[in-house]
Formats: sequence, C-alpha cells, structure tokens
Amino acid sequence: MENLLRAIDWKKNTAKLKDLLEQTELNVEYLNQGNEAEVVKVSILRESFVLKSWNLESRPNVEFQYLLLNALAQFGVPVSNAVGWGTNHEGYSVLLTTYDGPPVLTVSEAAVTKFAAILVDIHCTPYNKLAVTLPSYEFIILGEKTPSSRNEKGVSKMNRLRTRDSFSYPLSE
Repeated sequence: MENLLRAIDWKKNTAKLKDLLEQTELNVEYLNQGNEAEVVKVSILRESFVLKSWNLESRPNVEFQYLLLNALAQFGVPVSNAVGWGTNHEGYSVLLTTYDGPPVLTVSEAAVTKFAAILVDIHCTPYNKLAVTLPSYEFIILGEKTPSSRNEKGVSKMNRLRTRDSFSYPLSE
C-alpha cells in the first residue's frame, strides 16, 4: 500500500518518522478499534507502529499525549515511544507510536503483576520533574463525610478532590 503517512500534516515528529515518510510502501493492518479512535498497524521490514486517528466522539489533546509519552520514556517508564502527531486530511488528530505487541488476551498472575509494576512506575514518577505540565482537575464529591460538613444554614458543603495534588484525600472548601 502507498505511504498513508504522507497524507498527514505532522505537527511534531522524530527522525524515525522522517525515515518512514521516505518509504514508498508500508504494510497496513487495520486493528480492532476502541471507543475513541481508529487504530492501524503500520509496518516496514522488522518495525511496526500504531497510528491512532481520533475521528470518533473522543477529542483528546493528542499533542499532550505525545509530550507525555516522551516525558515518561525519559524517566525510564515502559511506555510506547511517540513517533509523531498531527492531523489527517479530515482535520482529526492522529498519533503515531511504536507497536509494542498485541493486546493482552489471557490474564495470568504474572501478567497482572507486570501490569501493576508498570502502573506503580507511572504513579511514582515525580510529575513536577517531567518535561510536560500535567493538567490539574477538580472533581466535586457530592454528599457529606461528617456532620461538620454542613454550613451554618444546615446545607451540605461540597468537598473537592484535586487529582494532581491528592489522589485519595478530599480537600475541604
């Protein structure tokens, strides 16, 4: 198949992407898509990549995903390498990463242990030292934790949880 990567307006890329753009033919395999994006496996010789196109309902910040993957990789966290991001001819965001193997289809204790170790690595990464600024969100937790969570009129106050500051402790207003 002709090189479908050439039809993308690349905003950020790497030397690897520049090499891929020079290829005359790429092997393309359509993978099972999730709920947010179309997924295509792109291969040349012994290397494979994943091209995700967010043409469905989801509209994530793909530039942020590209930067975050690069920042996590710099800390040695085992994540896919970001190769490039851009927009396709329809204006949808795309992200090209390395293909690091098929999805896990059978779950074993060893697989769960390995996955848990990767999650621990990600959550132990000092976010304030990453080369990318993580967004901070506030979630409203409805209801009350204690009787003192009511104001002077007896109306329940709302507790807030800042995801970047605390993952488990509600912050009082």
